[in-house]
Amino acid sequence: MDYEKIISDFVKNRAGEFIITDRQGNILYRNGVEDFTDEQWSAWSAFNIDTETIDHEEDWEISDRAGGNYYTARSLPVNQDGTDVILHHVYNTSQYATLLRDVSGYLKDWRELSAFQTAMLEKLSGNYESCLPVVLKYFKVSSVVMYIGRGRKMERHLLDKETKSIQSVRIEREDVFAATKGEFRKLPDLGDKDYLCYICDSAIHGTDYSLYLYADGLEDDDNFSMHYNVIKLFIENGLLREQITYESEHDKLTGLYNKGKYMSMLSDFMPKQNQVAIYNMDVNYLKRTNDNLGHEAGDALLVKAGRSLQAVERDNVYGFRMGGDEFMLLGWDLTETEAEKLKKDWEDALAKLNENKDEVECVIACGLAYGKDDFDLKELLKLADDRMYENKVAIKYHGETILTPGDQIKKENNMTIDKNLDGTKLEIALEGRLDTMTAPQLEEEVKNNIEGIKELIFDLKNLAYVSSAGLRVLLSAQKIMNKQGSMTIRNANEEVMEIFEVTGFIDILNIEE
Repeated sequence: MDYEKIISDFVKNRAGEFIITDRQGNILYRNGVEDFTDEQWSAWSAFNIDTETIDHEEDWEISDRAGGNYYTARSLPVNQDGTDVILHHVYNTSQYATLLRDVSGYLKDWRELSAFQTAMLEKLSGNYESCLPVVLKYFKVSSVVMYIGRGRKMERHLLDKETKSIQSVRIEREDVFAATKGEFRKLPDLGDKDYLCYICDSAIHGTDYSLYLYADGLEDDDNFSMHYNVIKLFIENGLLREQITYESEHDKLTGLYNKGKYMSMLSDFMPKQNQVAIYNMDVNYLKRTNDNLGHEAGDALLVKAGRSLQAVERDNVYGFRMGGDEFMLLGWDLTETEAEKLKKDWEDALAKLNENKDEVECVIACGLAYGKDDFDLKELLKLADDRMYENKVAIKYHGETILTPGDQIKKENNMTIDKNLDGTKLEIALEGRLDTMTAPQLEEEVKNNIEGIKELIFDLKNLAYVSSAGLRVLLSAQKIMNKQGSMTIRNANEEVMEIFEVTGFIDILNIEE
């Protein structure tokens, strides 16, 4: 029997193993391309086809697990010269099977990564630590620890499988940002467990961050390698959004909250509190420092002022730079005694900062107003402002003791107003004190007489003192006269001129010296 002719007659592709058997399964011919034995073939064919009854072409598969090979077989009954034989064409498909298995594995990994990414995207609007539950779930670990380092402090966010809630604390900075990826190490205050460093890096703006994993039997991070960049991007996105928010709420020079944050709290937060303390502050001699020592020295003065506020900041006390030389301190959920103590603590912090004699001394006027229960926030703000100006005037030279909010200048609160009207020219002479008690009197006189006036003159020759309330009346009059004519202040004595200078009104009002 011509076996080669049988193969050429019925098979176009001559690649692979060819086996010809009789109807009983006995091997009559094979070309020996594959290295399986005749016995293996007999066992495989006996299991998959019936050589005695096969009457059409059949395809079947062989899995040689012992040899690590996979085959596809095609068996065809053939009659040559009256003799029935079975022609078997066998292909080795091991490479394809391995590829298919790999693809199947990749698809499984891809589905898991896709599900992980979807879960992370759902948390994208949250804080950077909001990814910890996703990591805990998909990594199947016992606990996850994230550290965020800024300056001398760091945040620690811990999520444990047993507690199921993120525990966040702000602590002193530790050496948790110097590890390398894949390194095992013990973490501060977390016992003797060896945690795996999964991420240790810095964001663009310099914030350090790291992520540690723990599970019994955890040997390396190979199983989590695909998720690495997703988590890094998530954390850095959260840090970037936080940085944008931080910059929008903070003063760049001092690091304190800015006026925008102050206004937001003043309208949305402070009115809902039962106990509030408002500290209105103003840095003295800033203009003089800028003029005589330069703006770098002035900036250093403002930075020192900011540091004095930062020294007493806590969860219920925020410091603000309002702009220029103006600062605010807001406190809530504190008693009046605690509010007074906070002011004393701030004074002590400022005094300590001023101990460095190589730096410009920072002198700050402060007015404290405290409210409880049904307080009027506007009245408290005005009271703090008035007390600050009273304090500012009392500070006549560096080193003088700063008055407490309860201190008052003990003088009679009286003022006389002498008006002289000449056509569209009005001259107002003041004698006594222009303060909180007498300012409404002057305000009423100006209101009743200013209409149609082209030239307004205030003669302050006999005025002994002017408070913030009085300054506001003069400022209001100046704004009106800017629209309808001119306003001039004459004959201010040395003490009143000093008030104009330290408050900055010397640059706002038209003052003849």
